[in-house]
Amino acid sequence: MTPPYRVLPVADADLDDQAADLARTASLETALRFYDAARTTFERIARDPGLGERRESPNPRLANLFHATPPRKSPNPEIPRRLAMIV
Repeated sequence: MTPPYRVLPVADADLDDQAADLARTASLETALRFYDAARTTFERIARDPGLGERRESPNPRLANLFHATPPRKSPNPEIPRRLAMIV
């Protein structure tokens, strides 16, 4: 069972913007796969919050930020890079 997690409104808006761009430039199917990849990544992080590598940042609000590696299989090579920035 996946522990509960929440996607902040600003992150949700970023996901919607990215999905809309993918739907416009690629296909609706690609946009839906992007949402699936985001959900899968959020669930992985919720199950294992220490997943990934710690990122150093001069910004104190980002002091405990981890970079989570998205799933290996991706329908679009751009998704992991963008998704990692969102997470």
